[in-house]
Amino acid sequence: MAETIQEVLGEVPDIAGVRPDSKTDIFSTAFDLYRDTVGVVTAIANIYTAETAHDPLPRGQAILVGLLMRIAKFMTAVMQLSDGQRDKGEVILALNRSIMESVVNLKVLIAKDDPRVFSQFVEFSLGPERELYDAIQQNIGQRGSTLPIEERMIRSIDRICRLSGVAIDQVRAKYGDWGGGLKERLKAVGLEDGYVHFQRVPSHAVHGSWVDLLLHFLDESGNGFKPRSRPTSTDPRLWLPTALLVLDSTQEYLAKYFRNFDELALFMRRIEILRDRVVQLDKIHEDWMSSTELSAE
Repeated sequence: MAETIQEVLGEVPDIAGVRPDSKTDIFSTAFDLYRDTVGVVTAIANIYTAETAHDPLPRGQAILVGLLMRIAKFMTAVMQLSDGQRDKGEVILALNRSIMESVVNLKVLIAKDDPRVFSQFVEFSLGPERELYDAIQQNIGQRGSTLPIEERMIRSIDRICRLSGVAIDQVRAKYGDWGGGLKERLKAVGLEDGYVHFQRVPSHAVHGSWVDLLLHFLDESGNGFKPRSRPTSTDPRLWLPTALLVLDSTQEYLAKYFRNFDELALFMRRIEILRDRVVQLDKIHEDWMSSTELSAE
């Protein structure tokens, strides 16, 4: 299996040759470490096929695998936006907010290990479907007939409910946030101090708040403003901290479901090496940023 891991993922990007005063070295290696993280997450999310001989996943584990795949796909989009000279920092900030929420949800569900919490996750997600279903039924009742588009929407809702194991009439349209809300979920996994960093500040990028406009879409001009057309550059700050928490949550998933997996130690070692290099390079980048700022003064 050791050869298979290397064949699929290649070698972990090395940081030994990174010159601490070279922006090119730091940025390119950070991107490579981020890409390797995506490869690890994708591989681990698909281990179940070997473990269960293609048996379908139970709902609980399927939620976790779905979160891992969502993380990997959003991180892939970040890579596509970051590659080459495409500076899309303002867009990546919004994607990172989505990635981090999935990471937190993954960590909470693993830590709680409670079927009731998994059910809360599902039932909270179905609230909008219940609202839509009720609105469709109201329109059908007023009209006295069903439109083809409504039939398709009802079939889609029925399918979602069937796969969720919940009847639509059992779903509450207004359902309190699962796990007590994001603050409580962060607290449950020891990340309560990260609420502002993980949720509040990144939410600017998601919602297009005034702060987001000031930071990325407007420039000062005289007594007012003018539109900013230049893009926001990408750099390791958009990649490395996210990769670190993604690796932590992936490791927790692996430890929970694959304790008897023959190659568990190999995957764990791969994650530890990658994690260590991400931490080291993040420190190198921070030192480079500090030295750059000092030289500019």
